[in-house]
Amino acid sequence: MVINDKVLQKLNTENLSIEDYFVLSAKYTKENWLLLYKVKDYSRLISKRYLSEISKQLSTEGRSFMRDILEKPLINSSFEEWWKLYPSTDKTEWYIRTRSLRGNKPRALVQYENATKEVSPEQLEEALTAHVTSLKANSGRSNELSFLPHAERWLREARYLPWISKRDQNKKLPQIDVD
Repeated sequence: MVINDKVLQKLNTENLSIEDYFVLSAKYTKENWLLLYKVKDYSRLISKRYLSEISKQLSTEGRSFMRDILEKPLINSSFEEWWKLYPSTDKTEWYIRTRSLRGNKPRALVQYENATKEVSPEQLEEALTAHVTSLKANSGRSNELSFLPHAERWLREARYLPWISKRDQNKKLPQIDVD
C-alpha cells in the first residue's frame, strides 16, 4: 500500500482518513486478511457509497476511486492523437482488408514514449501521415499499405526518421523565383 502526495490529496478531497484508505485498499486488492484487526466503523465509506451497506464489500464507486488512485493512466493525449492517425487495417478505397496494422496499444505506448525523447509528437504525426500517404499513392497493382508494420514496430525501428529528414530537407531547399 503506497501513500504518496497523489493519494493524500485524493483522500483530503474526499474527506477520508488513512484508515479509510487502508480498508478500501485491502478490499480493492482482495487482501481481506489485512482487515483482521476489525475495523469498527464503516459508516463514512458506506455514506460515500464506496462500500455496500449490507455486505460491506467494495462498490462500483469504491472500485473506481481506487482505480483512480492506484492505476497509472495508460494513455497520454499526444499518443491518442497519433494512435488515431495510424491506420487500423491495410484497407484502402481500392483494396480489401487483409490484416490489422495497429497491434498492441500498450507496447506501442512504450515505444511512443521512447520515440518522443528524440523527436516531437508533431514530427511523429507528420512522419506517419507522410509515410501512409506515400504508401497509398504508390499502390498500383499491389496494396503498398500492407507493407506498413504494426505501430509498435514502426516506432521501435524508428521508421519515422527518414520521413522527418525528408521533411527537413524540403524545408531547407532554397526558393527560386523565376521572373
